[in-house]
Amino acid sequence: MGVNLNSIRIYIRSFLIGLSILLFIIFTHLNESIEVISKIGGLENIKLYTNELIMYKIPLSLISLVYLLCEFLLFKKSGFLMLILMLIVGCKMPLILAFSLYFICQHSLNAWGHLKLKLHINSIPLYKKALPYLIGALSLFLALFIFDLIGFFDLYRLQADGFIFLACISLPHVLLMHLFYKKKVLEN
Repeated sequence: MGVNLNSIRIYIRSFLIGLSILLFIIFTHLNESIEVISKIGGLENIKLYTNELIMYKIPLSLISLVYLLCEFLLFKKSGFLMLILMLIVGCKMPLILAFSLYFICQHSLNAWGHLKLKLHINSIPLYKKALPYLIGALSLFLALFIFDLIGFFDLYRLQADGFIFLACISLPHVLLMHLFYKKKVLEN
């Protein structure tokens, strides 16, 4: 069984696109990012390196943006233009809103389209299947909003825990979706 160079190229491109998005959001919100990361156990000392990190703020943000622009120009996918516009708009928002804008408007809508296509299902039946998850997510969001209003917890600590949670579920999510797409391609 030989190694498919095209597959390796796709994986590398996907990794670089994801890394560029992540670096762009983090480095255009560097102070907030440092505040959140410092709340993660064992990373409290990151604040000591703020000045060193600030040196990389503009170069890494620009390199990330230029890479995404090159992807757009080379592959002519209109989704990249929307992604770039969303990231630029997100620069003027707080960190949590910038991440939310990307994950809701780009990542989730893109995944929704893939699910509809691969499962051969329209949006309404898919919404019905997703309704329990939506209700759970909205309930959690409402509870967190209320607890934040009454000062029940440290918002930066909660964001740090939320990012750790996202990081923990990301690898299984990526692997599961890869198997899902691969299975559907083999069936067609």
